[in-house]
Amino acid sequence: MFFHHHTIRKYTTALLDVFNDLEVPRYNEDGTLIKAINVPIFFSSRERAIQLTEQQYAENNGMQNILPKMALSLDSMNKANSRDTNKNKKINLRANDNNTVSFQLNSVSYDFSFTLHIMTRTMTDLTTIVEQILPQFRPTMNIRVREFDFSDTLETLPISMDGVSFDFPDEMGEDDGIRILTAEINITLRGNIHLPVKDNVNTISTVIATLYGPTDNKIARSTATAFDNDTIEYSGADAEAEGEV
Repeated sequence: MFFHHHTIRKYTTALLDVFNDLEVPRYNEDGTLIKAINVPIFFSSRERAIQLTEQQYAENNGMQNILPKMALSLDSMNKANSRDTNKNKKINLRANDNNTVSFQLNSVSYDFSFTLHIMTRTMTDLTTIVEQILPQFRPTMNIRVREFDFSDTLETLPISMDGVSFDFPDEMGEDDGIRILTAEINITLRGNIHLPVKDNVNTISTVIATLYGPTDNKIARSTATAFDNDTIEYSGADAEAEGEV
């Protein structure tokens, strides 16, 4: 049976949301602020993002303001053995209505490597965006993600910044195309890949204990029933003698 927790999608969406509110200012010649422009972000590789930018620039004859923008790409996943814990530990235990329990074995740790691609037309815009991002890593930043649809628990995931690289083209593009300045920020998210949820595990709902009398060697019985609230209801000892030892 297949299973899919949409973990990679949730991690990617969470990162897109983190960097979704960055802005760059626009000034008059006298230095007064005109407005602040939101920097859009989408999921794409660097090459594809630059290709789309150049295509939009050509289609609009350079008249439309299509920069700055950002793109996020997922580059690799690496096993993080140092963060793994007991693989037999059961997590996310929950009781079902039919006296069964669903559970999940402990997750497997992975480091997810992302790259944030920043594309602008000017050096000022590029450094403005970079300087808004870098101070968030001190040395890491944390995001909270609801990893399971059946649970409202938010997991805290640390993110580290591994370095920044720049690319400043010396010349304009072919046929006086758009000149794109780029910066790439390498990001590592310490996450988990989760195993399937196992259902229909039978639970003990009633325990019948045999009691031996201390003096008369009579045998009696008591019944205990477990409920969802972890309380125990005792029916009392059966006083009827069932025999002698």
